[in-house]
Amino acid sequence: MRDATAQQVLSGIDPDIVGERVLEAVKAGELYIFTHPDMKSSVEQRFEMILSAFDRAAGSEAVKDWEPAPMINP
Repeated sequence: MRDATAQQVLSGIDPDIVGERVLEAVKAGELYIFTHPDMKSSVEQRFEMILSAFDRAAGSEAVKDWEPAPMINP
């Protein structure tokens, strides 16, 4: 695993391109800055797993009687 990760880093995007992308995103006020658009499907899969975990929590017997604290607006 460590060797595979090292290889990905070594064969990654040129740092100058990453810097350009970061600067572009900062100027545009982007909250999230991505440099690898090809990773979108992996992120979508992970997010689906996260959303499923929220659904399981919503049906959990352990937290069914819990009441969240009211939100405080700054």
